[in-house]
Amino acid sequence: MPGVGSTEQRLKEKPYEARVCRLERYPNCLPSIHRTQEQRDEARAAAVSMEEEIEAMEAIGVDVWVIGGQRDRGWPLFPSKMVDPPEDVDFESTYKFIDLAHEKGMILLSYYPFIFTKPLMEKHPDWMIGMLDDGGEEVWNEGWFCWNSPYRDWLGDYMVELLDCLDLDGLYFDDMNWGSHSDEGQRRTGGCTCKYCQ
Repeated sequence: MPGVGSTEQRLKEKPYEARVCRLERYPNCLPSIHRTQEQRDEARAAAVSMEEEIEAMEAIGVDVWVIGGQRDRGWPLFPSKMVDPPEDVDFESTYKFIDLAHEKGMILLSYYPFIFTKPLMEKHPDWMIGMLDDGGEEVWNEGWFCWNSPYRDWLGDYMVELLDCLDLDGLYFDDMNWGSHSDEGQRRTGGCTCKYCQ
């Protein structure tokens, strides 16, 4: 995949610490990046070109742009060998977007929800967090994986693959918790009862 300059070069020109205008926003010009079909349709309806969207971000001074290298907590937006990407992903548009943003000197990070990788739910149910019984309502596991399981090593390999396939400058991790994001009244206790934790 072609790239524009290097992360090292961009950081020499303007160190990360000096990049005060940081934005987490999925670009409308990349509809396949959005989580739901409704959001993808809305992005297509916006009909904004890559050049227009990137120039608008440059105009407001965006130094660091957090986009997604995956969709809906785990499906890759790159030709992964570890997880099948969605069929509607346009890899070439993603590569072009990254190059155009880099030409403007922007640092691009991929958001990744650390404990979420939904595509693994059927393949590795034994890697998933086992909720503690705190007496609340039973909570469903939406794809939360335990750090003590082999998931920890798998995720490292997956992140290397992501960075090898997409010319991104780094990763922004979220959801670094044991437990759930469940609604009030459901089990929310942090911790895990999976066989690896036991």
